Amino acid sequence: MGARGKITVEDIADHFHLSKATVSRALTGRGRISDKTTQMIRQYAEENGYRKPGADRKLKKEAGDSASGNIAVIVPNDMLRESGFFSQCLLGIAESAAQSDYDVITVVTNLYGGDRLQNILDKGKVDGVILLRILENDRNVAILRRYKVPFVEIGSSGQDTYQVDVNSRLAVRELTAHLLISGYHRLAFLGGRESIEVDLQRYEGFREAVMSYQGTLNQSLYYRNVITPEACRQALENILMNKMDAVVCCDDVQCHQVLDILTMKGVSVPDELAVASCYNNVYLDNHTPPVTAIDIDSHEEGVIAGKVMINVLKGTQKEKKIPIPYNIQLRQSTRSRMR
Repeated sequence: MGARGKITVEDIADHFHLSKATVSRALTGRGRISDKTTQMIRQYAEENGYRKPGADRKLKKEAGDSASGNIAVIVPNDMLRESGFFSQCLLGIAESAAQSDYDVITVVTNLYGGDRLQNILDKGKVDGVILLRILENDRNVAILRRYKVPFVEIGSSGQDTYQVDVNSRLAVRELTAHLLISGYHRLAFLGGRESIEVDLQRYEGFREAVMSYQGTLNQSLYYRNVITPEACRQALENILMNKMDAVVCCDDVQCHQVLDILTMKGVSVPDELAVASCYNNVYLDNHTPPVTAIDIDSHEEGVIAGKVMINVLKGTQKEKKIPIPYNIQLRQSTRSRMR
């Protein structure tokens, strides 16, 4: 049985040993299902109290409730040009929302957001909000708390909120430890924006690994706010001049820039400089050589975030922090130097 004793499409499918798609088509009248099967499914559904997704919301609206049937996903505008993580995550959220008859509104904001979110909350356009990126002292979190609108973070603000998150600090610590035990001793780190929580956590994992294995960290080889090709080029020139063994890139977009610059300079990876990324994508899978990276199923992360948001709205979500698994893909870009 579904939540609060209500029968669901899954329950009906299990009862008749049919697919959920067949049951859904019979209930909605869409698709080619025999009259006999349709009648059988509908009769069972009616006798057991099945109600269409969204029926409760419709009744609430008729009673004057303000439920909108919408979930907002807050997307900072620079993400539109960045990693495939965000598009895949958004697709996963939309998939979960559709299964519960919710629509997704994508709200594109500048980096620090706030104004557009406040506008849609003033107009009562959404029932809940999913934040795709978390900043230090995030303004969006403060606004949502003030309006008392349920929300889910993909990432972590460090506050007592619903969070779907990869342990980025631990993942990067493991990645960095692999480089150190593989014979790379002079490591540099290219950091992202210092205001973005995940980028800070990635650096912290790098720092912890280096301190654990070497006891000291050369802060001059931690490059902050490397977010443009020019900043990346300048950092790499310094890294090469200092004859570093390896560079850890904060994300896949930054890693693309690094690989392009090294190719133009004729620098061999990993013979002259090993390269690793704190986030993987298809380009890094297929680069020559393939690049060592932390692999996360971003679509599944979105699916889980969407389900958590729906459960929060239903009042059935118990866990606050939902961990997302990761894998470290060890590839030729960090081939071991140990003999």
